Amino acid sequence: MQSRPLVHVNLKFGHHGQSSGYDVLSSFFPYAKVLSLNRSRERIKHLERFKDEKPGMYLYNYSFKMLRLLFNFQVRRSLQENSIVHYLYPENTLAFTPFNFPRTTSIVSTFHQPEEWFDGLSKTGSGRKMMDNFRRSNVAIGLGSNQIPVLTKIFSSENVEFIPHGVDTEYFTPSFVEKEARNILILGSWLRDFDMASKVVAAFKSIDAKVKFTVISSPENERYFRNCDNVLFKNNISDFELLAEIQKSDLLFLPLNGAIANNALLECMSCGLPTVITKLDSIRDYVTEKEAIFVNKNVDDSINALEFLLKNETIRKEKSAAARAKALSFDWRVIAEKTKNVYQKLD
Repeated sequence: MQSRPLVHVNLKFGHHGQSSGYDVLSSFFPYAKVLSLNRSRERIKHLERFKDEKPGMYLYNYSFKMLRLLFNFQVRRSLQENSIVHYLYPENTLAFTPFNFPRTTSIVSTFHQPEEWFDGLSKTGSGRKMMDNFRRSNVAIGLGSNQIPVLTKIFSSENVEFIPHGVDTEYFTPSFVEKEARNILILGSWLRDFDMASKVVAAFKSIDAKVKFTVISSPENERYFRNCDNVLFKNNISDFELLAEIQKSDLLFLPLNGAIANNALLECMSCGLPTVITKLDSIRDYVTEKEAIFVNKNVDDSINALEFLLKNETIRKEKSAAARAKALSFDWRVIAEKTKNVYQKLD
């Protein structure tokens, strides 16, 4: 255990279950003081009622300014001399921090956004202020090797680390029940190519009517599949239901517009699902041709890859075993140990 006090500044997104999301990292540091933006949000939750009322919009927007002030005050008040403070989602927290840290504080930040997101910040005054706050970090952790060039521009190269996102491999485990190779899962919302997904799903109605798709995503994405009777659309499901849906699926179809780390991919790999995924350099830190088939951003490529895996049981099982083995290298215990090494360098 390092000698310096450790603080985790944390956040749990609403669509992440208890075993999902980067905030799970905190559970592997029981000696860390965890400060959660969600807890501050609860204190002003009553202001949500103003969101859809025109006269109350000012108060609703004002509530989020108050949320940031309240949370930042909580963080500043909690800091001891010589603390290490790890911002697990700096884009949502450190970016809006108005106070100066004690001189002896060391800041670690794990960044989740791609290069183009950082490029966009330089175009606005508020974005440049966010960048100034990011530069307070003593160490910047990237979740993808493709982030390293942009992070190196912001921070010196010796202060940039690549540590992958983790997955709970004890919770997300394979089911060994025999399947009929008819169930394809589409999971998640962020940076998904739903236009592509809907065309592939529609095409399968005439290719093989027995193949069914389960789409688990935000409610606003249901519109892409309204005329598809081969789709079961779900949202706001429990952790148990999510695990059950992954385990009973045969394949994961992940059409993407971009990515760094991807919870859906890691959790499905941990459950042994082979994947058909958009060909992106940014995702190759997590998955290779052993576990997945990479496809170009066109409908025919995706259909051919899905059909190939559905019809080839041997290859499907090989990729399933490889996916589980690969996921074990991203177990949270492995990731926590690498993160601990970063803290110890600051000791």
